[in-house]
Amino acid sequence: MNPSAIFFFCSVTFCSLASPLWGQLEDWDTDQDGMPTAWEYHRELDLDDPRDAWADPDQDGVCNLFEYYLGTHPQDPFQPVFIPYDGSRPLEFFIKNAPRGSVLQVPAGVYDLNYLYAVQDPVPRLMIQGGWNAAFTERDPCRYTTTFNGRQEGPILDYFITADNSAALILDGLSLKNGSAGAVKFISYRSKVQLALSNCQIMGNETDRFDAIVRFEDGPFTIISDCIVINTLLAGNQGTALQVQQYANHTNLKVLNSLITDNHWSANDLGAKVSAYGLHFVPRVDSSLHLQIVNTVLWGNDNADVFYDNPQLHPLDAESRHNIYGTLKSLPDSLIWHGSADRFTDPQLLITKEDYRFAPRSPALGTGTDIGYHATTAPDLGPDFCASTLTNTQSIMPAALLSQVYPNPVKDLLQLELAPTSTTVVELRLLNSLGQVIRQERWFTPVSTRHSIQMGHLPAGLYQLWLTSGDQVQGYTILRR
Repeated sequence: MNPSAIFFFCSVTFCSLASPLWGQLEDWDTDQDGMPTAWEYHRELDLDDPRDAWADPDQDGVCNLFEYYLGTHPQDPFQPVFIPYDGSRPLEFFIKNAPRGSVLQVPAGVYDLNYLYAVQDPVPRLMIQGGWNAAFTERDPCRYTTTFNGRQEGPILDYFITADNSAALILDGLSLKNGSAGAVKFISYRSKVQLALSNCQIMGNETDRFDAIVRFEDGPFTIISDCIVINTLLAGNQGTALQVQQYANHTNLKVLNSLITDNHWSANDLGAKVSAYGLHFVPRVDSSLHLQIVNTVLWGNDNADVFYDNPQLHPLDAESRHNIYGTLKSLPDSLIWHGSADRFTDPQLLITKEDYRFAPRSPALGTGTDIGYHATTAPDLGPDFCASTLTNTQSIMPAALLSQVYPNPVKDLLQLELAPTSTTVVELRLLNSLGQVIRQERWFTPVSTRHSIQMGHLPAGLYQLWLTSGDQVQGYTILRR
């Protein structure tokens, strides 16, 4: 894949974004960063700085906002739990059995995927993170492209959730292609519903005229509802790109630093022409939709770039800054879209089959990501589009600790072989699918090189084994069958 195909995806450093997530309930989130004030207080974050949503104080590669979505502690480098996908079982199995509040790491490659959530499955609080190398020592989604390929009929990821009290799905650094009924369908009627697409490329998918490539829907029992699209390309699909159907009293939709363009009519929509929108908002009850669009291009979609159903009955609370828009539909008071920096001018996209770039003199390159303003000098985009890497020390397998774990998958007895070590203590923790510590041991000098763990009494599923010695940490995914 040409790295220039995803300009925003690779040219914007995600955690440096300083935009507050405007539109939250102020008595619940005083600094408007998407994280509740009480939650920030108990986790020693800044209650008055909206930029800390994108900070990563424990340097584990998951920003504070997404740690809130996962239900993990942003100051603890051992949270969330990271699960490297090793190919031992189908990817669907790992997605289904990942512990709540964990990160599933997927290395570069093309993976056929059509995951359908089943009622008996655990309700997800899950981040699926692509862009890793095979050893899980380096992450760069531009160099290591992780593609989910929809081979069978249906969406690539399809969730309809009616159980439990919260649901969260974060897709980070993934390419989603060839979904026959869209790429992502996330419908949850629970009290807290959160979907985030971060650093994703969503191209070459199709759906019918009444659906969308990415469809987000909350329910009548929902209290908190967030849909965030950041640093993401939604382009070259057949159908509406992003559709939000709202039942909750308060729904937050954020589109930041993204490009939504070149989405075409659905195959069954040649006559009715009710698809091919860039953004389509569908309020179902008398409620308020809080919309924030920043540093984004919405242009060149076949039908309209923005379509809002029934604006007279359902007021839209919107913040629009530094964007480029094309066609707006059903917006009687379109002045909300005309911020001082918003523009209605051709962004001059250079489009090929899998390449979406801006022309050298495109107004979208005015000041790099601040696309609404003219700049007096050319933007500094660096020597190439892919410049940053991330190393996650939790996923490195240091030979100084663990040399072998077998058999894996395991039925009864799990055998561990430790390499010789000069440290005074080695600590072992075994976590179940809920992230709970179910076994903990400490081995003091001299540490034996052979140990065993009885697994036969445990339910089938995925477990996490962690060894800690001094500043060394080693994690291992164990499958109990």
